[in-house]
Amino acid sequence: MFSPFMNTTFLFKRTSLISIISISGILLLISLTSCNEEENETDFPLTGSWDLEGGFDQYDPHLINFYNSGYYTVYSKCTGSVNPQPLEIGRYETSSGQVRFIEHIQNGCGGFDDDENPDQVPPNPVSLAFENQGKTAIIADGLRLTKIVNENEPIVGSWELPGGFDPQNPHIITFNSSGFYAVYTDCSNQTDPKPNENLEIGSYSYISGELQITSHAQNGCGGFDNPEDPLSHSAQPISITFSEDFKTLTLVNDQLTLTRIE
Repeated sequence: MFSPFMNTTFLFKRTSLISIISISGILLLISLTSCNEEENETDFPLTGSWDLEGGFDQYDPHLINFYNSGYYTVYSKCTGSVNPQPLEIGRYETSSGQVRFIEHIQNGCGGFDDDENPDQVPPNPVSLAFENQGKTAIIADGLRLTKIVNENEPIVGSWELPGGFDPQNPHIITFNSSGFYAVYTDCSNQTDPKPNENLEIGSYSYISGELQITSHAQNGCGGFDNPEDPLSHSAQPISITFSEDFKTLTLVNDQLTLTRIE
């Protein structure tokens, strides 16, 4: 069951190693290497769901989504950060070879910031290029993202609840090709929210129209729970159907239809 290079330095915040790291307020700068321009491709969409290069890490999860409505989200675990907000929400736009971050709607402990003023987005557009037929995005010549997609497994990717992304009530459902899933839910209305309760992480299998949740690595305030024991994962297989173009997914038992983020 599912319960519902420029005038300033570009900075992608993360609480563990990446091009630029922020740990306990200390910035460690790692040199950025430029991509080979002959390999860069600029005619692919940034919209969709992305992992940091290296894939999903259940112990240090980062989920990055760019929506075709112009919103973006970055989930980070906030380990060692003075900012306890795990989800950054903002707006962006792209043009040929560039992405411009327009504003922070909600500034998170991880995300896209101006290095000199971390409360603000980068003031200038940053470079955007693609490799591997659009499955790898390179932002600002240093941040490499891997698209969460698998043509042979239609469940893989991120999905929206009906009505599209709502920055005031965000929900993000992601199935990784590595067999992990993650569900972000805003837990602010919970009577006693606990750290990281807003993210459920678990493992799953999908075979012939049936989704089986096999474990909870971290139980969240929203996610796939056993209705008889909300602290445990769904025990029974969940029937799933897809639209013909695989752009919507329906959880049959819950009569809930999700839309792919792409």
